[in-house]
Amino acid sequence: MFGEEKLSTYLNRSKLLSNVDCENKIRVAILGSFTLNGLEETIRVKCGDKKIQCSTYIAGYNQYNQEILDEKSELYKFSSDITFLIIDTRNVLGELFFNPYSISVEDRKQFVKTKSDEIINLAKIFVNKTQSKLILSNFVIPTYSPYEINEAREKFGLQDMVRALNQNIKNELGHEPKIYLHDLNSFVTKFGENNVFDYKQFFYGDLKISLDYIPYLAEEFMGYVKAVLGLNKKCIVLDLDYTLWGGIVGEDGFEGIKLGDDPVGRAYVEFQRHLLALNQRGIILAINSKNNFDDAIEIIRKHPNMILKEDNFASFRIN
Repeated sequence: MFGEEKLSTYLNRSKLLSNVDCENKIRVAILGSFTLNGLEETIRVKCGDKKIQCSTYIAGYNQYNQEILDEKSELYKFSSDITFLIIDTRNVLGELFFNPYSISVEDRKQFVKTKSDEIINLAKIFVNKTQSKLILSNFVIPTYSPYEINEAREKFGLQDMVRALNQNIKNELGHEPKIYLHDLNSFVTKFGENNVFDYKQFFYGDLKISLDYIPYLAEEFMGYVKAVLGLNKKCIVLDLDYTLWGGIVGEDGFEGIKLGDDPVGRAYVEFQRHLLALNQRGIILAINSKNNFDDAIEIIRKHPNMILKEDNFASFRIN
């Protein structure tokens, strides 16, 4: 793992937070079906690093349903700007997590529809009662199956049930203006289920997510916090040499730069593809470089492996 402090560091720093220099404020609520120790402290510290004053509310253990349905609950009294809701796959499937084939295919499909409708209804109730944005994590598709290698042969098996849950919720809530779907399944896939889920912690205190990975989850959640506050990057200003291509065009020339023909050059092509995807999403790209203008613009206009074209850049400051 790279790029994150240990949870203990965030816990210690959370005790020393000061709001003196904060430029923004946000109220964050966290609801879950399992214990999420350290998550709110880590979010507060990460907010502090961005000069955001963050107040937090943590719902009681597995009380998300009661909190949302009760208009007089502490959740509504807190009046959050953004609310995170994380429900464990085991929690929603119950005994069917271990014995999905104890009922028929049609009964499994009906079960999934019923559970999907319950969660969709809960989400809509919440956003209709509050101004808060709701960040709803999807369900992690288990690698476990009681049928092991024969899982793929089963019609609407355990993994299909979870996929259907996620798809039903996405179809119904994916375009709701106040609801965002967080891809917890991809988070677990990225870091590995055996790493993210600490079952020893889980059995002792229902701490599903390993303490080592709480800071990484908090970092993903910070993307939503920044979006709500309008703090996400809207423009990327780029150099050219050793940024969009390898080498120095003024020394290596048009034919000598690294762009697409070898391992180094392919890395720059890949980077440009990511930038293009951001540009197509609405992120502004600009160039600020000390290169000779004619040398640089020739590569941008004529190099066969150049992914970004002249019209992808809103502004040029070259030489």
